[in-house]
Amino acid sequence: MIILPRQTTPYTCGPACLATVTRLVTDRTVYEAELAQELGALPGIGVDHDDLANWAQKNDLPVTSEGEGTYDGGVAIANIKNPTSHIGHFVIMLGRRGDIYRYYCPLFGEVFEKHRDQILWENMNGELKNWSVSFACDKDYYDSHIEAEQHVFILGDELESLQPEFDTSLLLQDAYKKRGQSVSWSTPDEVYTRARLLHLSGVPVLKNDIVWMRCDPVNTVHYYELLRRISHMDAKILNNPKAILTFHDKLSRLYVDDSNCCTVSTKSDVKKALRHLIVLGFERYIVKKPSNFGGVGVHLVNNEDEAYDAFHELAEDSGYVIIQGYIETGDRQVDTRVMVTQDAILGSLDRVAKEGDFLCNLHAGATAQLTGDLSQKRVEQVKKIQNLMKDNDIFMAGIDFLGDILIEINVTCPSSIRQLNQVTGKIVEEEIIDLAWDYTGTKSFATKLLKYA
Repeated sequence: MIILPRQTTPYTCGPACLATVTRLVTDRTVYEAELAQELGALPGIGVDHDDLANWAQKNDLPVTSEGEGTYDGGVAIANIKNPTSHIGHFVIMLGRRGDIYRYYCPLFGEVFEKHRDQILWENMNGELKNWSVSFACDKDYYDSHIEAEQHVFILGDELESLQPEFDTSLLLQDAYKKRGQSVSWSTPDEVYTRARLLHLSGVPVLKNDIVWMRCDPVNTVHYYELLRRISHMDAKILNNPKAILTFHDKLSRLYVDDSNCCTVSTKSDVKKALRHLIVLGFERYIVKKPSNFGGVGVHLVNNEDEAYDAFHELAEDSGYVIIQGYIETGDRQVDTRVMVTQDAILGSLDRVAKEGDFLCNLHAGATAQLTGDLSQKRVEQVKKIQNLMKDNDIFMAGIDFLGDILIEINVTCPSSIRQLNQVTGKIVEEEIIDLAWDYTGTKSFATKLLKYA
């Protein structure tokens, strides 16, 4: 089996073809992204065919011919039209048998076998006919088993909105790049679906690819409709969008611990919830939105009137709020974040609130400290949650405890990996990547030795 490079943007088919040819006809490795920058590939334009031929000649690739009507078999870069969009497209000719041609498309990562008359062998404006640049090659790839290398997609929020000091998604992206893995970032506005094929930023997601679902939790129709759309796609998405739809960050704790949690949608419900929590021994209360992150929309209230005010402020978006009893952990509030996959505990850290504050979120100014050994009760609850994750096709989660009380099971976009690295000295993202490959049943065709360089 021969593994060939992918095209990772809609406009870099040319650089992808150069990277492919270099791999096939020499012992050298070049990367699509580097070539795209060197050749000045532009969105909506790409690169010119002559630029590809000139680069190949200047970099000592074994060019044998270049121009219209010069292809006579073997390995070549051909300028054709995409058969589905009729947009100009570069592909790799692998060989011919009479009038039957086989070529590798770097966009769809697929080998096509077509009669010569079926190939739209002309450029975008139709001025070039049968243009190609051919290469001397000792091997005939016509009958070779060709597969496209794996690409990793991160479907997340706008990069400008992220806080690098906290964000786990950027850390994963950098870790993949260090391994020589092709990885790209897309936003919800860059999702296109055709039948059951998912496209992100104009690039199709193939069977061996991985998509990380890393949008911060929000409570909007746009977000939930995005999850519904992509849940029908034939793609390996972490975490499964169906699971994110049903496995709620703040409410799914009820599967493990059904105490100290009420949802209220009316003013009279607020009063009922507080009466229930008073019976349980609570004197102060947390009122929070059902979906948000970083401590946004969390109120600490002392009485019924304050609870009413918080309810009216927060309930507008989703129609309800969550009310819990306030759990005090000492002079300064401390919670514990445990990062897990279905089969592994990646690590845990204590998040210590600022003095005088009740929020333990790192985004709210809390500091990270090394956690001691997890109590037996916490370990038992983590195991229950991991079983739930298996049942719901959830790969990774962040579990929050106050003392031994379970507070949240974060599956939408769990963070804290950077801080976990800081307090443990580990490189947790490396372990996550390896576990993700095992979990999805895919493999990376990047040079894994780069991991140890």
